[in-house]
Amino acid sequence: MQGGNKMIRKTTIVLTIIVPLFLSGCAMFSKPEGCVEGNCKQGPGKIQHPDGVTYTGTFKDGKKDGQGNMTWKDGSRYEGDFKDGAKAGEGTYTWTSGAQYKGSFANDQRSGKGTFTYPDGSVYEGNFEKGERSGTGSYLWKNGNRYNGEWKDGNMAGQGTMTWANGDTYEGQWQNNLMNGQGTYRWKNGFSYAGQWKDGLMDGEGTYNRIDGSKISGIFEKGKFLREK
Repeated sequence: MQGGNKMIRKTTIVLTIIVPLFLSGCAMFSKPEGCVEGNCKQGPGKIQHPDGVTYTGTFKDGKKDGQGNMTWKDGSRYEGDFKDGAKAGEGTYTWTSGAQYKGSFANDQRSGKGTFTYPDGSVYEGNFEKGERSGTGSYLWKNGNRYNGEWKDGNMAGQGTMTWANGDTYEGQWQNNLMNGQGTYRWKNGFSYAGQWKDGLMDGEGTYNRIDGSKISGIFEKGKFLREK
């Protein structure tokens, strides 16, 4: 009887060790829902999510990591780098509208240097932060207008130069996509204004120069000369 008890104890000890290892092994090699290629945990694989998103690429510790392609139900697609399950590194995102972004990503957002081509053919090339145009960059509109300068939260803000397709230019300060602060506007006919601006209009102290050499200096308001200083 004593020998039988020893045998039972040995069996219990063995099972205590083996069963957890077995269960752990099963968990390690079990596939997550939607995995159709590989094990979708380590190395190459393919997974189809219930919301229609499909990812084909490499995995690390069960997360998208490395090179991969992702497609959405609406036809949008991303090809590039992933890190810890998010878009990170270099990649290209193409929308069904025809818009496309090619450049750097971080934490699933456009971040760093990149080029965004809009459906109408307009192109922005420059810096992004948290998905928005921020920092320095150049925007070329389909109609030929071009802005080179600073951006903040997707808007022209800070120092910048706008060149219109008709030959007019403005160099100076911007805020919320409008000329605001100190700046110089030069018309293609030779006239120019150097001074203060507010919401896209001459406003404040400035000087308006004519092509014959004469000029008007003083205070402007809402685009019109108000009085001499």
